[in-house]
Amino acid sequence: MSKSLGNFVTIHELLHTEKFGGTYWAGPVLRHAMLLTHYRQPIDFSLARLKEAAGELNNFALVVLGKSLKRGAAPSDALIDALSDDINYAEARTILQAAAKKAQAGDELAAQQLFSDCEFLGLFDLDRYAALRLGFSARGQVPAGLDVERAYAEIQVAFLNDNGPLLQEWKKRLERDGHRFEFDNEGFLHLIFGGSERFEASVEALIAARLEARKSKNWAESDRIRDELLAMGIALKDNKDGTTTWEVKR
Repeated sequence: MSKSLGNFVTIHELLHTEKFGGTYWAGPVLRHAMLLTHYRQPIDFSLARLKEAAGELNNFALVVLGKSLKRGAAPSDALIDALSDDINYAEARTILQAAAKKAQAGDELAAQQLFSDCEFLGLFDLDRYAALRLGFSARGQVPAGLDVERAYAEIQVAFLNDNGPLLQEWKKRLERDGHRFEFDNEGFLHLIFGGSERFEASVEALIAARLEARKSKNWAESDRIRDELLAMGIALKDNKDGTTTWEVKR
């Protein structure tokens, strides 16, 4: 990547434009991607590397989500030792991955340590880390013509990057049609579409009717209702305990 080849891009452009890869990039993702290459080596600044960094931060965020976390706790001695060894980020990454594996297995101390290490590295913030998850929740029926994946990506990254103008643009755009978005205390995005209460009530009514059809072994009616819900953009999951849960299809 160089000016002479015409493929030069600045950090500001990565954060605030779609010039590279057709999307905005979150600051923590750029930081992690750049640190993955030792400072003595040319940075592997590619779309594949950015996606790799985003995917790994998503995994780290998932395993600490919902845990009782403290801000400002000391990073691990192992992390400090790795960084003191000529900024050995490869070893630091191994330490993060090991903590994530333990946290995923239910180790609360490992979850806190993973968060603290990521916070020390500038990758996590207690009020925003969940925005690094590659996902969102949606309430109500997704309106026709809205690219919900694009909306999610732009709103999420604007929140992480303190991009106020882009957040306001999406706020006005959604509110104009009776929709809105909000973030929870950990930074997870919720898209709420107009008429969501009525829509959810109709979905629940159809699910109840389908459950009755299944109890009566009326499989044709059960399948018909499932197809109707699919046409509404609703995916069902039949649980082992006999209940059915649903979500808006991505």
